[in-house]
Amino acid sequence: MARSLTIGQVAKTSGVAAKTIRYYEQIGVLPSPSRAASGYRFYDQPGVERLRFIRRARFLAARGGSDGRHQASAIVE
Repeated sequence: MARSLTIGQVAKTSGVAAKTIRYYEQIGVLPSPSRAASGYRFYDQPGVERLRFIRRARFLAARGGSDGRHQASAIVE
């Protein structure tokens, strides 16, 4: 069985703030995670990887530049 992480653990692991993770869920960028009976969110590894990807993409977009080849190669690395 895959390990499930709480929103705090995901925030720490991915480098994305818990408030931002909730926002991404709200706008549909991140699928809603499973929830415990208590209401706690539980994320799987693909959710964490998706957040890391979003974080890298936002970083690259913030760097700007006129050449898209430069940014795309950094995501692969």
